[in-house]
Amino acid sequence: METCPQGVSLLQARDMQGNDHTNDPAYALAAQLLAAQLNLATGSEYCPGSDQVVSAAQLLLLSLGFNGSGGYLGPPAANPEINTTRILTEQLGEYNSGALCIP
Repeated sequence: METCPQGVSLLQARDMQGNDHTNDPAYALAAQLLAAQLNLATGSEYCPGSDQVVSAAQLLLLSLGFNGSGGYLGPPAANPEINTTRILTEQLGEYNSGALCIP
């Protein structure tokens, strides 16, 4: 991603061509990961848990070849990574809402 409009598209679960991918868990994960990276870059609270979930999400998206174009995770039976993707998305959502790094 190189531009602000591309980032906004990703946060809206849209590919770089503007196609809706709200039913693809990889886009939900990418959106939460982008939000977490932006939060970390602006000095938001950091903890070992946030580091672990950000790293795991990056590795999973890399393994899927995610580049923000097209579909990645189809029906649940078609890809065993869907459950892991959903768990990481939930954990990143917790980080982004301030619930993961509780002192």
